[in-house]
Amino acid sequence: MSNLAPPDPEKLKSLYEIVATQWRPIETAPKNGDDILVAMWGNTALVVSWDNENPEYPWITLDGPSYAKEAPTHWMPIPTLPEKD
Repeated sequence: MSNLAPPDPEKLKSLYEIVATQWRPIETAPKNGDDILVAMWGNTALVVSWDNENPEYPWITLDGPSYAKEAPTHWMPIPTLPEKD
């Protein structure tokens, strides 16, 4: 049996609103090779970077080129990791 309390719906809503406002149109994404977080297929997020050498599949994932037929729709900077307490 878990000792975890159920999540507070108001805190979850606030967290969602913070993250949701950070998504930006993909047209504004950096194309300099920096890693970014992108939204793809409506329910998938991937860490990618732009590859100028591959115009047909310019988004590179951690595993290599993304051969997705649909391009990402939105992006955001990779969030800063929390500091260790």
